[in-house]
Amino acid sequence: MRRLNDLCYCSPAYGGYGLMNLGMQIPESFILFVGPRSCGRHSAISSLQNNNKSRNGYLFITEEEIALGTVEDEIYKAVERILATKKSRPKAFIILFSCVIFLTGMDEKSIINELSRKYQDIVFQICLMNPISIGTNHAPVTMMYSRMGEMFDCSGKQENYLNFIGNNVPVDRSCEIYEILNNLGVTKVNHAADMKTFDEFRSMGQARWNLIIKPEGLRTAKELHPRMDYRFTMTCYRLEDIRMQYEEIFSMLGKRCDLSTYEEKTKSSIKHASETLKGKTIALGSSASYKVFGLARMLVENGFEITDIFNSSDIYQDVPSFDSTDFNWIKENHPEIKIHSVCNTQMINGIGKCCSVDIAVGFNAAYFSNTGCIVEIVNDEGLFGYRGTEMIMERMEEAAANPRNLKRLMDDYGLVV
Repeated sequence: MRRLNDLCYCSPAYGGYGLMNLGMQIPESFILFVGPRSCGRHSAISSLQNNNKSRNGYLFITEEEIALGTVEDEIYKAVERILATKKSRPKAFIILFSCVIFLTGMDEKSIINELSRKYQDIVFQICLMNPISIGTNHAPVTMMYSRMGEMFDCSGKQENYLNFIGNNVPVDRSCEIYEILNNLGVTKVNHAADMKTFDEFRSMGQARWNLIIKPEGLRTAKELHPRMDYRFTMTCYRLEDIRMQYEEIFSMLGKRCDLSTYEEKTKSSIKHASETLKGKTIALGSSASYKVFGLARMLVENGFEITDIFNSSDIYQDVPSFDSTDFNWIKENHPEIKIHSVCNTQMINGIGKCCSVDIAVGFNAAYFSNTGCIVEIVNDEGLFGYRGTEMIMERMEEAAANPRNLKRLMDDYGLVV
């Protein structure tokens, strides 16, 4: 149950990818952020960190402009000024409204119609950043993916293409999923970040299937259905769960293949890491994985010593339904594992001293423990299938052997709080 009046602690290790970074995946695009100055500072800093300054701009709105209803006029002026400075005009122009602008009841369609009439060579889209909607079907990232999906060109002939939607970062190319999909007749695997031109991005509308491995992409997949069939199967790490994951994919494609070779290889990787890290204590953070309790269960079942779990997957302190079974398993079978809610305001007093462990998996686990052996994983990025579990094993072994500076890692990643 949500408790909207609760005060939550938001540590520097809490942040993620950010809407501006997500929108930057649309090639040949420009993003205009519209909102008060205070709302733009985080994304502006992130843009500098990620070298995207030339592809986005900021229109800061005052209370007077909101009260007088002149925001639309300011948007038209800003678009004109931006395009006048561009030697090469963007193919797509995204206007991102902060929650203050959203709550004014602005008519999105009229703005898009006016801009499209004036600049007929550019595709305009409006996206919304409304934090009040977090936890609903129209949360900010969910709506960003939805609006990106609306830009697909679904008018052409369908091909045996498959889109990944909802995962900010493409699945690592070493993952077996690419080989398996190719063997099952998928001729091309698409992710927005891999598209080089806006036309290529729009061609994702020619796909026959969508694979959703993060909940933020589920709304988009439903909107594109029934033209494109889809399956929602999140990144997981237990071998039993990975098998079930592939069964979902097989049912969508109508074909299947043998997985035993991949599974045996992963078993060897788990065994090697378990023996190498024997006796070392480990803390897990939900900033590393959406299914942090599922990850914890896999590690415990294979002999790893988990002492602490830092949970922030929902700021209202509810365990998401997709991780609740493993949460209950941990509570019932391993009550000695301490579970911390990093959103609790008292956690500000626990920075660096909540626990003493040898390895921390995830930025928030490292932030509240006192170890320099950090497994740098954010929201399962790049991880999927059997190879995803192997990469966790490899990174844990690497982290144990090579302590690193947490602040430098967080700065290099470019967390958006």
